Amino acid sequence: MIDIDRFKGINDGYGHLAGDNALKEVAHRVEAQIRSMDTAARFGGDELAILLPEASAAEALTLAERIREVIAATPFSLTAQVERSLTVSLGVATVSPGRHEADLKAVADRLIADADAALYRAKALGRNRVQVGTG
Repeated sequence: MIDIDRFKGINDGYGHLAGDNALKEVAHRVEAQIRSMDTAARFGGDELAILLPEASAAEALTLAERIREVIAATPFSLTAQVERSLTVSLGVATVSPGRHEADLKAVADRLIADADAALYRAKALGRNRVQVGTG
């Protein structure tokens, strides 16, 4: 899970079009980092989720750190006159359903909840960081 840090300030300070531009550029930078078999999607206001099939926890953590660095490295053009550096907070979680686990929706719900909890720990610890879920 990825959350743009202090995103409300972009919308409030520069307008919703600037916020939309920031979201699009974050999505573009994320897409440039993931494998063709991975899926990134908007998950809420300023959050994105990435599914990494067949990725290990270590690979997911490495990708999350790379995404965090890529987003922080280059300022974003919010309007024709305004550039601003942005950061993101990320929560990483993994799941390996058991052979006899039939309720895959419950598995997905646990995965999302674990990644979301890790994301909120990253934000609580100061933002612009990656935290790993406990699940």
